[in-house]
Amino acid sequence: MSNKKIIKNTSFISLSLIPFTALCVVTLLYIFLPVAVNLTSFLLVSQESVTQLTTCFGIFYALGFLLWGALSDKYGRENIIQGGLLSLAIITFILPLYPNYSYLLLMRCLQGFFASSFPPVILAWLAENLEEKYRKRAVSLISCAFLLAGTLGQWFGSVMIQTSINLSMFTLAIVYLFSGIIFSFLTKKIIKNRVNQSSQNASLIKILCQIPDVLFDKKLIRIYGSALLVLMSFVSLYVCLNSFNEDKLIKIAQLRLIAAVGMLTSLLSSWLFSKMAVTKVLSMSLLLMSITFAMHFLIIYRYMFITSVLPFIHLIYVSSIALAIPSMITCSSLFSAQKNRGIAVSLYTCILFIGASLGSLFPNYININVLSLSITTMLFIVGISVLKLK
Repeated sequence: MSNKKIIKNTSFISLSLIPFTALCVVTLLYIFLPVAVNLTSFLLVSQESVTQLTTCFGIFYALGFLLWGALSDKYGRENIIQGGLLSLAIITFILPLYPNYSYLLLMRCLQGFFASSFPPVILAWLAENLEEKYRKRAVSLISCAFLLAGTLGQWFGSVMIQTSINLSMFTLAIVYLFSGIIFSFLTKKIIKNRVNQSSQNASLIKILCQIPDVLFDKKLIRIYGSALLVLMSFVSLYVCLNSFNEDKLIKIAQLRLIAAVGMLTSLLSSWLFSKMAVTKVLSMSLLLMSITFAMHFLIIYRYMFITSVLPFIHLIYVSSIALAIPSMITCSSLFSAQKNRGIAVSLYTCILFIGASLGSLFPNYININVLSLSITTMLFIVGISVLKLK
């Protein structure tokens, strides 16, 4: 196979197939958020129980990040990507076949675990197989796809899940299956044209033993504190917004559309990093998130009677998230030792989605005024602390 054909294959995979697949994989985290009421009606459980379907997915999704990267070092990136997508397709297809709550809870845990095989491994695959001119563009597109899943995933759920989850799960299962097949077909020749980079001697236990040192590093712990709060604030906000679905002044569909536009701001991150220090970008993003997050609740609960500015505030809030995510990824690499860099980024991603899981859980168990004030305060504190990083 010619080098020209190999480059054509890798550029197609990285710039179209992978971002689309990434969007569909991360959609699973957010798909049940806007349809909690629908799910309670045909599962015959409480809204708190429905919330656990998202929380359990998120926890297993987050924990899976710590394992799949190390396994891909040992068994090869392509094998993990293909096997993960195939397993995810099977689990997603059989998930709705038996509409029992305990069964669904178990399948959501498995779904989260196998879904987590895609993001960290595909980023490592891109770093190893893409030319420099394609790499930055591909990483920006994939980061944008992960972020867009937060809004488009909710939209997909609200459209596809009315009286059952069958159609939504079957559709996604088909996407995962065909994505895995196409990826396998296009990468077959690429694998033959390079030396195998997997390390059969890589020790999973040795890699996991590095976690305590990385987690409590005095610089990285500030990044991980930020990671915990970013998606926690986003998911908890949308849980609250969806509970106000009958309020005609709060137009959820409009806010989701605005959020989708705001997420595109992540495509500007590499340009911003060339103009100012990445810690300044992260600090500004967190401080803006803190202010606009608080303003959402002031408007929702009528402490501020200016509902018309909510779309603008939401745009600033979501754009701040879109810049905070790539900033934290860069900081995780920047402030970690080279030998720990892989586990540092994996740990960051794990904590990020643990925050998302807690964001879906907390509004059901913590007074919303206490929760919003706590998240606002903590976002402000970590925003200031990150600014002091050198």
